[in-house]
This record gives sequence, structure tokens and C-alpha cells, in this order.
Amino acid sequence: MINKIRGDNCVTQENSLAILKAFSTHFLNAFQTIDVQEDCMNNMLECNIRPIPPEINSTLIEPITKDEIRKALSQGKP
Repeated sequence: MINKIRGDNCVTQENSLAILKAFSTHFLNAFQTIDVQEDCMNNMLECNIRPIPPEINSTLIEPITKDEIRKALSQGKP
């Protein structure tokens, strides 16, 4: 159970209604739609993006193991 939360405004909330409001506000802000002009989208799609070669694409589909995750996370340590 969550007893405390620090909202986007860095204020700590401790009652359930305030915690719910902080979560709701955070997710509403995080997943807002972004206005995009159609011509900008077409320009982005027309960029020279190379397709992924089949041999690499098959690697991307393979599941990631726990050891691979541990290794990747440990590489980020100072």
C-alpha cells in the first residue's frame, strides 16, 4: 500500500484522496496527446530510414534474459 507520494509539484501527499489526485494528474500530463501537423508527419516518414536487416530483426524479436538485464544495468553503474 502506498502511504506517501511526492507529486509533480514536489509536495508530499499523505492522504488517499491527495495521493489519487497526484497519480491522476501525473498520468494525465504524461500521456497527453501532442498536436502534430500532418505535413510534418509526412516529412518525417519520408526521411531516408533504412529498413532493419532480417538477421538483426530476428534478434530484436528474441526475449531478453534476466542475465542480459543484469549485465545492462550493471554497466550503467559508476
